[in-house]
Amino acid sequence: MNTPIPPNNVGLAVMTTLRNYGIDTIFGIPGTHNLEFYRHLAPLGIHPVTSRHEQGAGYGADGWSQMTGLPGVVITTSGPGLLNAMSAAATAYCESRPLIILSPGAPRGSEFSDIGSLHETRDPTGAVRALIGRSTRVSTGAEAVEVIHEAFALFAHGRPRPVHIEIPLDLLESANDVDPQLCAARDLGPARNAAADALAAAVAVLAQAANPVILAGGGSLRAGSALLELAETLQAPVVTTLNGKGAIPESHPLSLGSDIRLSAAQDLCNSADALLVIGSKVGEIGALGRQDRPAGHLHPDRHRSRPAGGQPVRGHRTGRQLGRRRAGTAGGLGQP
Repeated sequence: MNTPIPPNNVGLAVMTTLRNYGIDTIFGIPGTHNLEFYRHLAPLGIHPVTSRHEQGAGYGADGWSQMTGLPGVVITTSGPGLLNAMSAAATAYCESRPLIILSPGAPRGSEFSDIGSLHETRDPTGAVRALIGRSTRVSTGAEAVEVIHEAFALFAHGRPRPVHIEIPLDLLESANDVDPQLCAARDLGPARNAAADALAAAVAVLAQAANPVILAGGGSLRAGSALLELAETLQAPVVTTLNGKGAIPESHPLSLGSDIRLSAAQDLCNSADALLVIGSKVGEIGALGRQDRPAGHLHPDRHRSRPAGGQPVRGHRTGRQLGRRRAGTAGGLGQP
């Protein structure tokens, strides 16, 4: 005889925690194993968006995240359903965008058992971890809630990339023993500033520049009016990458639009005596088609040299990115 699933289960604790962080919409496909996520959506005021395929759910959540500023949330079934969402998860990883993927997993004690269970796959968390880095199979309800808190802290202060949480099916359906206070959203605190000496170095370079230029990537979108104020103070034209489109209004006289791939925009950046790069990896797609430039200019190269004619100043949420592709005089520091 099957034991009834308690209505106040671990699935409720997980969804309550997400709701407390402001999540009011999720994307996914209901299935046999994930019903204890879906059961709690309506009472919590969370709207489900159902797609025909988990890949669509993942991209829908990514788009919703870009529109709202909150992390997108995807709920998949176990096994193949989870893997179907990986194209979207890998895109969010590449583009440094916040995404939470919830999936049920094999019951505790039955991992790697190969007994023909529904949707059985050998190592789903290992497969996901190979693509996006952060994939956790939890063993208690409290751990599931804690991983959600850690994800929001990462999104606030680190490089926002996808987080996958696998909850064993027997745990998901078990009685909720999580203290309700643990489900409350935590104060994430203010944004972390760069080190004082790094900021001083950046200010010195920009203050001396006669022809500064700003290159704004997707990481600059949250800067809002502060980026525009800086551009106006410096009287610096702003070029954006594709992901940085809209960092400042494109109707503004200092906006050159999302045209970094054009030769004229790259020539402008390379001729600047100070190039302020904010929230961009200066990756290959940003300079597509400009493989012919010598080392030292703004184009993909293995030398990671400074743009000719001036000093680059890079700003990133994490210090780890500063030395990659393009050397920088100063930049943001934060959680790796």
